[in-house]
Amino acid sequence: MLTVPVVRERLRESLFVEAPLQRPEPRRLLELSSLSVRVIVAVEPRVERLFPSLQVAVAGVDSAGLSVEPPTVSVRIAGPRSAVRAVRVESLTPWVELGGPADLEKAAPIWVRAPSPLVSVTVEPDSAVVREVETSAQPGGR
Repeated sequence: MLTVPVVRERLRESLFVEAPLQRPEPRRLLELSSLSVRVIVAVEPRVERLFPSLQVAVAGVDSAGLSVEPPTVSVRIAGPRSAVRAVRVESLTPWVELGGPADLEKAAPIWVRAPSPLVSVTVEPDSAVVREVETSAQPGGR
């Protein structure tokens, strides 16, 4: 069934429409069990949620002996209220992807997978630098 386009941003409340069905010609090819259908467009308020101080992981290389600056980021998600409420902090893992040692000391984007196709994700700050941890020389020249 075709309808007129609905611009989601303009909808403020749920929409219920009873739409009549018309049998295509020739009428003998199709028998309708109902003369109409009920169309329901459920609209939820859009909300945001902030997850502060999430640890940034390093992917693509062995992360032993590496540090990330900044070590934590804030992740803001936005979307329909039910989808945002369902997000658990465990499903949000910010990470920096390195291809190898040549990527050290360079700003790299911080990634976070959207926990749902209905939710948008923003990371602040949106980049990090991965460095080798400096080890101090031990007494005795070891």
